[in-house]
Amino acid sequence: EYPVYNSVINSLFKTWSESTDKLEKQKWDILLYASRLDPDFIDVNILIETLSIDQNTLGVLARELQRRNLVEIVRKDNEVGLKLHRVIQEEVERHLSTSSIEILKEVDNKLLIQINKMLPFVKITNDPDWEKAKLLYFHADKILSRSDKQNHLIEQAILHGKLAQYHGYIDKNYEMALKHTEAAKELWQS
Repeated sequence: EYPVYNSVINSLFKTWSESTDKLEKQKWDILLYASRLDPDFIDVNILIETLSIDQNTLGVLARELQRRNLVEIVRKDNEVGLKLHRVIQEEVERHLSTSSIEILKEVDNKLLIQINKMLPFVKITNDPDWEKAKLLYFHADKILSRSDKQNHLIEQAILHGKLAQYHGYIDKNYEMALKHTEAAKELWQS
């Protein structure tokens, strides 16, 4: 717990989430969507596509968030991304009270669709898609762990299939590959 830090963060969140100013609202949206993903590396393309924001605007907003120590702009495998401190991630979720469950479901559903579009089906031989899959895997796994089992069943089934291939071909974790194959099969049958 960081009481002083948390109260400052909550003050910013309240201001941004309730703002009518487009840029202030976009800062909140970046933190909100990023908080639902794996915090260690968030490919900026996920945010650009999901939030329908251009790369330059995202860059300006990300630099401002970095100046406030809310995110860190990082590079990984020649990709630009954001790193979100876990305290920030927890505070964003705490800021959204239980009355905001519908907002979180909507965010998760949008991310599910976008991650599914971006995560490639990988082949048995090492190819360029492997690197992209490695960057998106943790996000896909996190989104599926929270997915609403009533909506977007086809998207979930396809994503489970992609994760099954990832485990079977890239990290050779056949137990996880089987788990995702079974989850996909169950969704297709429902």
